[in-house]
Amino acid sequence: MTDVSVTLNAGVLAVDAPGADGFKIYEAKKNIQGERKQVTYAYGEKMQTTLVAGDYVLVTNFTSDKADKETPFTVKAGERSELKVE
Repeated sequence: MTDVSVTLNAGVLAVDAPGADGFKIYEAKKNIQGERKQVTYAYGEKMQTTLVAGDYVLVTNFTSDKADKETPFTVKAGERSELKVE
């Protein structure tokens, strides 16, 4: 048996958004067509995920008539980022 160390260059994002229906996370940088690449999504008011270090945009969808909200954020390797979206 051999222990192997792997560097992931990743961090954790935790989101709390009361009244949210779901979330979508996109890379912050747009491609040549002006579109962002979707990275992951989740349903509910809370989510936690591991992402490669970098810049992203969180799009929160709400259950009420409240408009979708875009929140830019940065993930740093080896760190936990927490977002509260209202």
